[in-house]
Amino acid sequence: VACAAARHAAMNSVAAIRLAVDILSDHFGNVVGRVGVVLLERGSLSLQDILRFTKLGTSIAEEPLSFLQVRNALLTLVQHGIVASRPHPTVAASDLARSLLQIYSINIEEVLARPRFPHFLEHAQWTYGDLAYELLFSVLRHGRVSGSLACAEAQRGLQNASPEDCKEELKRLVVHRILRVVEPYDSIGTSSSSTAPAPASAAAPLQDEPPSGAEVEAGAAVPGQGQKRKHEGNNGGDEGNGEVPAEQQQQQQRQQQEEQEQQKAKQQPGSDRSRQREVVYCYDRSNLNLCIWKNLLCRVVAERVNSHAAQVLAALLTGVRPKAALERDDAPRGEAERGVDVNFMQFLHIEAKMKELGFHQPGRDPHREGEKLRKVLDLLSAHKDGLVRKKVLNTGEGTEVMIPEGPHKGKWLRCTVTGPGTKPGTKNVRLAEPEMMGEFSNVPPQAMRRTQDNQVVEWCMEWTGARRLLHASATSQLIRDQFGTTGLRIFNLLNEKSPPQKMEEKDIFSTCMVPPSEGRETLNEMVRRFIICWQEVPKNASTPLSASFWLYYVDRNRVQHTILQNVMQAALNLRMRFRVESLKVIPLEARQDSLTARERSELKAGRRKEDVLERSFLVLDAAILIFRCF
Repeated sequence: VACAAARHAAMNSVAAIRLAVDILSDHFGNVVGRVGVVLLERGSLSLQDILRFTKLGTSIAEEPLSFLQVRNALLTLVQHGIVASRPHPTVAASDLARSLLQIYSINIEEVLARPRFPHFLEHAQWTYGDLAYELLFSVLRHGRVSGSLACAEAQRGLQNASPEDCKEELKRLVVHRILRVVEPYDSIGTSSSSTAPAPASAAAPLQDEPPSGAEVEAGAAVPGQGQKRKHEGNNGGDEGNGEVPAEQQQQQQRQQQEEQEQQKAKQQPGSDRSRQREVVYCYDRSNLNLCIWKNLLCRVVAERVNSHAAQVLAALLTGVRPKAALERDDAPRGEAERGVDVNFMQFLHIEAKMKELGFHQPGRDPHREGEKLRKVLDLLSAHKDGLVRKKVLNTGEGTEVMIPEGPHKGKWLRCTVTGPGTKPGTKNVRLAEPEMMGEFSNVPPQAMRRTQDNQVVEWCMEWTGARRLLHASATSQLIRDQFGTTGLRIFNLLNEKSPPQKMEEKDIFSTCMVPPSEGRETLNEMVRRFIICWQEVPKNASTPLSASFWLYYVDRNRVQHTILQNVMQAALNLRMRFRVESLKVIPLEARQDSLTARERSELKAGRRKEDVLERSFLVLDAAILIFRCF
């Protein structure tokens, strides 16, 4: 377990760790930030190791952290789902797993997702309403929260919300994976030998005082010694009179007592144990990240195609869900490693989802709306590398109906039976064919027939193409912001073929129609920042460097990694600049009712700087979501 978590910690870059530590310090304080940097840099550690490593990096201006400070910081991180605890492998199989050595590992994805909390709240309010906003706000505020507390806070925020409405809304948010149900304690830290649930205090089994090294070593040696004594006792019993050892008798007695306590708890519904089984909720990070990712993709499609294509894509994206996380994963994994599940949808399902999302306005002709929807689906699935994948299935038997009137009179078209008609022996059918779309009611049996070869067309989201589109869009935007239009032209030229082509600078400047003086400066800056790579091709063995051919090319994997690190470092710089500007404005905010004209202008300018800086690092967080998640 420790090795897997250590390998995962080693994969995080310096920029990612610094940004995560800054977020922890901003949200929870300096003490939690110091504990978080130890876990981020060193992987899974015990409480005693965390306490020791926090003292190693202490400067003269900082005081060493006490045991209570480290313990409270870990409890806070466990409460918010950032840190997970589990028994040490040496004691995991013993009865002492709850009281002995525990190791703690941090999930950096949980930390980097915290700046997206405003986006999560906005998505919940826009999609599900104000009550969902209040419930999600309570969950994000407390980390893990019981249903009764979340409902009580939601009722304080919304005066007209009843307890029944809050409970129904909680169920709906769980079904849509905005929230998920968790145990009120860390289930990983419970003992495998006991079937009874642990109390809430077992979330992080931390002792009041740190045990000495001799006690830890003695406790770690107990399981092996116990197994040895048990083995020797069994051998002696086989050779002798078959007596059961005293240690085994005590273990059986403990198990019987636990079973009796469980039976008593079941018989008493109002007991303390039943109250501890109250449902506890936390937010579903993977699904909320995917919701923000879907919104970004729909926005890009709306800008490049049209708004109706984005609406059709939003209906198809309802069939995309993140894969469930493993219950006992050795190392915390992000969404990119889990992936997503993509489901195919038939035309009727897509049309129904469009109506459910409110994209079909009432009063419009259903036939025209269906034709418009099919044209968009054909447009998005026309190319092999498009955003939508189309497949045709042979389902065997099907149903056809004869058109009674119109230009297709007497023609048999495939249909779907939607239910029985109002007249006896008739049925209601629905057509979803390119030639004709619509609904017919009270169709007699003479106008319907069964077919043996029925084809069903289904569509789904092409996940690889969607990821490629968002990555390309974010990369182009970031390169244009850093290097201007000239840099974007050079990058697109070198990146347009597969594999990317290698060119000399004179060919690059002539193709991009850029002056050599301006283009050389931009090209050298892009090489210095590792956006573009170069390669020397000597003419012969004795040619000097100045006379060699220098070819420029794009390494796509390296570019994505470089851009991600630059974005993280830029977000960290903006957050630090934001705090500096906030400190300048605090004295003016404290006495804003008694300011002079000059001070009021300074306060207004300071607020404007704060807004610009905050918007900047929140926008950069979208790039982190695109490149790091999914």
